[in-house]
Amino acid sequence: MLALTVPRTRHSLALRLRCRKEWVQGQGTLAEVAIRNGVPVQTLVAWYRREDWTTARNRWLKKQLSDNETQTTPPACPANPTNNWDTHAGKISRLETQLESLDNVIDNARTPDDWHKLSSARQRLFEQWRILKGFPLPGSRRPGKENLRLRVAALAPLETPDAT
Repeated sequence: MLALTVPRTRHSLALRLRCRKEWVQGQGTLAEVAIRNGVPVQTLVAWYRREDWTTARNRWLKKQLSDNETQTTPPACPANPTNNWDTHAGKISRLETQLESLDNVIDNARTPDDWHKLSSARQRLFEQWRILKGFPLPGSRRPGKENLRLRVAALAPLETPDAT
């Protein structure tokens, strides 16, 4: 018997490149791309194997990921001259705001563990606030030298002029 042979069809380079581009960019499987472009699936698989389309797809995916990463970083913001968070008073007011919000959260704490964690966080914030405000710890303030001299002078007996 004679085998019927199908005449070979020459496909254009543009068609092969379009199929490759669609598959590389993830627009469908090889079969879907073949059907969409009117190419036999076996022909597309042969092109896929001969031209190493997976390397092209990996390069394309890597480029897409790197493009996405650069877009996710926010643009640099110019310095705001009215921003006073770097000043001493700004730091104190920010700490006071944080302390107030922590107080509100502590009021709504449901478990003892939550209450303990929030209260220790409040204690750390309060310590920073105390230091920035300049409040000393109880009993740590020493009298100044001038105050000490005045006290010693006040405790010394008054000299009375001699009546003689």
